[in-house]
Amino acid sequence: MTGASPAANGLTRHTFAPVTTSRLRVLGPNRGGGVGWGLSEFQVWSRPTFKIFNRHSGKLLAVDNASTADSAPA
Repeated sequence: MTGASPAANGLTRHTFAPVTTSRLRVLGPNRGGGVGWGLSEFQVWSRPTFKIFNRHSGKLLAVDNASTADSAPA
């Protein structure tokens, strides 16, 4: 994780190494003594995923060995 220290009432941005997941969870411990924290917005950015189906057969276009190389056989 990289990013700045939390800023009171301001934007704090953290960047994490890429992962593959279906869920995210935010844990925020409360220090007690009337000191709390808040989360007003949580954004996740990822590359778009495209699936190409043949309208007539319903088959999905696949890339050989799931290659991400340019000109990989489909």
